[in-house]
This record gives sequence, structure tokens and C-alpha cells, in this order.
Amino acid sequence: MVNMNFYLTCPNPELTIGVRRHSDMDTLTILLQDGIGGLYIKIPQDVNMEEKGEWVEIPPIFGALVINIGDMLQIWSNGRYKSAEHIVRTTSTKSRVSIPIFTSPQPTQ
Repeated sequence: MVNMNFYLTCPNPELTIGVRRHSDMDTLTILLQDGIGGLYIKIPQDVNMEEKGEWVEIPPIFGALVINIGDMLQIWSNGRYKSAEHIVRTTSTKSRVSIPIFTSPQPTQ
């Protein structure tokens, strides 16, 4: 499945909602980066620490692919591969279009 998202420039991006925190339901999500940025992943908390984890921006590298593990792959691997919780924010510099590709195998007969 291919999705298309448009994120309008915002002078105060911290006050807007791009895409709320979530993980993808599929096996893998493929996203071609555009060099503008706005994708943040949640670094899980360490079980020995009291903090709840932190959000870290994926540095935008024009032409690079970001591959996210989805919920389905986490389940199939019995937690060996972790689904990536992430959010998407707008930026104050440029509007952008994001086109993620969600991959899921089709069931066989």
C-alpha cells in the first residue's frame, strides 16, 4: 500500500500535529527521504532508568531510505525485531510530501 501525506510549512511546528505517535501495522515501511526532515522515533526507556524514553529526529539525508519495522514483523519474530514507534512533525522551513510504502505479504490459499 502506498500513502501520501502533505505537511504544510508552519512557523511554530511544535504547536501542530503532523501524525501522532504510532507504529505501523505492516511488516516493513519504506520511506524515501527528501532532505527536509520531520520524522522522529521513540528511543525506548531502559528498564533500569526512570525516564520514559525520548523522541529523536531521524536526520534527513536526501535520497536515503528509512526502513521501519512494523507490528506484524514484531509479532512474527516474537519480539526479536521491534516495531518502531514514531511521529511526524511539520517544519518551519518548507512544506513537504511524504510517500511511505507499506509492505505486507498476501495470505496464501
